[in-house]
Amino acid sequence: TVVQYRYLDRDAFLDSTPDSDAYGGETDVEGLEIILKYGLSKSTSLGIDFYSMDTINKTSDRQTLLQVDLNIKL
Repeated sequence: TVVQYRYLDRDAFLDSTPDSDAYGGETDVEGLEIILKYGLSKSTSLGIDFYSMDTINKTSDRQTLLQVDLNIKL
């Protein structure tokens, strides 16, 4: 389990650098990312990634994103 708080000020990084899943890769955002990974068996795992992000100056709506990955090794 990983919990990250992110505060990325306006123009702090090049536009191609920030995580594209966190508020669409924008800067001037803050919020939480929670990552959970669970091994179902030796060859199968389940990953859950949750984002709850808002702009720092609160000019836009909060964005939430939930991603679920099922990984199977063959």
